[in-house]
Amino acid sequence: MRNYGYSKLSTFLESLDNNDFQVVKLHGGYFVQEKSASISKAEIEKEIARIIRDNNGLVDNLSIIHDELRKSHPSFDVKQYGFSRISSFIRSFGTFKIKDNVVQLK
Repeated sequence: MRNYGYSKLSTFLESLDNNDFQVVKLHGGYFVQEKSASISKAEIEKEIARIIRDNNGLVDNLSIIHDELRKSHPSFDVKQYGFSRISSFIRSFGTFKIKDNVVQLK
């Protein structure tokens, strides 16, 4: 990083906010995504919360959330946001609780 003229990682990440990347400060950390990501992480968080509320406060299976997100956003892929699994992606928000594949609001 110092080779690129930055002494701090946060400064380097903020410099990436250009036409190709979007840098979002979220829950005390940084989230970097390609601008090609179809929907912002904040919008997905709202959508997951809505899905949980619409299912009486809990969703029995992570795949239901994934399927619902794909229905409303066909190009949705957790890899666009730097995750390989839907469970890790959902946990990254800090507003949801996952236990035995059941998802609830905290």
